Amino acid sequence: MNKTFLVISLIASCLSSMANADEIPANNAATSIEALGIELSLGGSYTQLKGFSGEGYNISAKVNILEGLISKDKEIPVNFYGKFSYQTSHDDSENNSYFDETELVLGVEYLCCQQYKLFIEAGDIRQNFEQGNTKLWQDYGYVYRAGVDVWTDILTVNVALEHRNSITSDTGYRATLTTRDGLFTLSYTDVGDYQSLMLNVNKRF
Repeated sequence: MNKTFLVISLIASCLSSMANADEIPANNAATSIEALGIELSLGGSYTQLKGFSGEGYNISAKVNILEGLISKDKEIPVNFYGKFSYQTSHDDSENNSYFDETELVLGVEYLCCQQYKLFIEAGDIRQNFEQGNTKLWQDYGYVYRAGVDVWTDILTVNVALEHRNSITSDTGYRATLTTRDGLFTLSYTDVGDYQSLMLNVNKRF
């Protein structure tokens, strides 16, 4: 895990330099809905599932399809987006085990005011577990989330109810903390026998 987070720290330093080069006002990225954009995240992850526990990395990309629908002369604060994420974890102490998960969702978010944003999203999820060179199981299903973003002077807090429907159906939650400048994110997911902790660095283009 130390190697993983060392790499993350180096990446964070690079992204921080990039962010300072074209710094935007605090909270602008969070509270304004202006132009199309792509948000990239990269980080380390720790996953527990069905007796497996391992560390690895995750990467995700969020594409804002439409930010700020314009109706005549007033702005409707709605955004439609698509999001792709991939994470993989490895545990070499348990017969060289690997777990990976791929997720593709579409969502809509509504800016209620300068402090709150509601969102719902749904999509496909695939999980794969291997031991050595042998694939032990693979699972396809659906994932649904509904939640809220709350902006404070220090952090953005994201809390969502999450439901996963595949071989088994489970409901749980996901909680995410993001720094005010949007650079760092810490998230925890707990749904059934699946738990995941992630620390990411983010960059918006």
